[in-house]
Amino acid sequence: MTALPLILSCGHLLFRVLSFSRLLLTAHLRNFFFHVLYQKTEGNFLIFHAGEDAQIRSTLEDLYIEYMLHARYRSAFLNAQLMMLWAQLLRYHENDIESILTKSSGNSSIPEILNYLSQNYRTATLHDTAAHFGYSTSHFSTLIREGTGRTFLTIIKELKLSQASRALRETSLSISSICELTGYENPEHFMRLFKKTYGMTPGEYRKEHREN
Repeated sequence: MTALPLILSCGHLLFRVLSFSRLLLTAHLRNFFFHVLYQKTEGNFLIFHAGEDAQIRSTLEDLYIEYMLHARYRSAFLNAQLMMLWAQLLRYHENDIESILTKSSGNSSIPEILNYLSQNYRTATLHDTAAHFGYSTSHFSTLIREGTGRTFLTIIKELKLSQASRALRETSLSISSICELTGYENPEHFMRLFKKTYGMTPGEYRKEHREN
């Protein structure tokens, strides 16, 4: 049996898969989706070098058969199977990914800025980040908002809470340690933001995901 390189075009269905959960992605994947979401380019691909993975092949075959059947509730079945495929790829082949990105003619610095923020979100400020990239604070703020549809503070908050939720799921660190690790100086502020975003306290979030 030949090796199975799986190429995913980042289109509508893939984003519907991503919307079902706040997935914690590696820096490589995060940069890919930052580019696709904010640069609005076409022809972007993720290539999973899945080798002779029988489970992945079986899921793909099920997807193809369901797509060709045109049976009732086809969309629901396809969405569920696609979510399963994405989860399998991340679980078993997260380190076997190659990305192909097309360049954008406008705001070419946005992916670079977002990559910088993903690495420096703990301490990054609007003023310091603008200075780092050679912009005035006001121009940089506008660039971020127009290029991403989000404010600088919103992006930082999302990055911090994303890392905090990952730490809650995957480590035994205390909530105060996670708060400090992700750049929050005030634990009460962190807990309010976390509950507002996830609908539960950090302790409840950890308990729910440990039980699952």
